[in-house]
Amino acid sequence: MVAPGRSAPPGQRSGIGGRSGYPGGVSPRRAWILYTLIRLGLFVAVLVVLILLGINVWISAILAALIAFAISLIALQRPRDALSADIHRWRNKGSVSDEVHDTDADVEDAAIDGAAPGDVGRPAPGVSEGEGGGEPR
Repeated sequence: MVAPGRSAPPGQRSGIGGRSGYPGGVSPRRAWILYTLIRLGLFVAVLVVLILLGINVWISAILAALIAFAISLIALQRPRDALSADIHRWRNKGSVSDEVHDTDADVEDAAIDGAAPGDVGRPAPGVSEGEGGGEPR
């Protein structure tokens, strides 16, 4: 995955613009399916090997889950980062961008920062009682 503010090297997709970090620019839906199938395939392959080695099925399942998790953590970093970026975009698609400042929140923060510790519940300086200061209704 490419850090924000940097461009991707030639031939590498950055995961932005509806494309994932998989080679060839697989669509996000296919990327989710492919990543899940790779993880399940790793689990099943390790499970079969452990069962063929004569290890108890329950222990094999637990060990296979741990081993497949470790392998996917190391070997599947790029697809995992692309899916993480997809989740981030999906969760924040309706929210205000980080670059856009909320002036109302800035004014509220300044009013709170200017209040003394004992002034909690009192209106901020320059705010009259009828303008939203005082106790909540």
